[in-house]
Amino acid sequence: ALQKGQSIMVIPGGEREQLLTTFGRDEVFLSSRKGFVKLAVQSQAALVPVFVFGASDLYWTSHFCFAIRLWLVKALKICIAWHWGSLGPLFPRRIPVTAVFGAPLQFNGDEDIEDAHDRYVEALRQLHETHKHELGYGDRELIVH
Repeated sequence: ALQKGQSIMVIPGGEREQLLTTFGRDEVFLSSRKGFVKLAVQSQAALVPVFVFGASDLYWTSHFCFAIRLWLVKALKICIAWHWGSLGPLFPRRIPVTAVFGAPLQFNGDEDIEDAHDRYVEALRQLHETHKHELGYGDRELIVH
């Protein structure tokens, strides 16, 4: 798709982010996730930082049976999220959810993947910092694992 000039959306946190997300905390799991950056650099595609405020507040989360669930992720790539919303696991809490988009990061194909990843993480941090007060999350910091 990228070679044809089409856009794609990638959610790099994967199973670990699904499993480790904690209610009421703005966390992303990107430190070891560099493949999406490598793809953008190699294809010279723009990478747009996006953060969704309220996403971690849709469901209360639990670390019940965490060791077993983590094993399932590692061994079988299966994530069993333990969460509940307004009416159990199927219905989220009724709260505002707002996606904010940063400026596209451009790559010429020669960038070091680590440096490009650092640029993305910093852009995501700035995006969070810029919008958190106006959206009612002024007391939160973005935690990057």
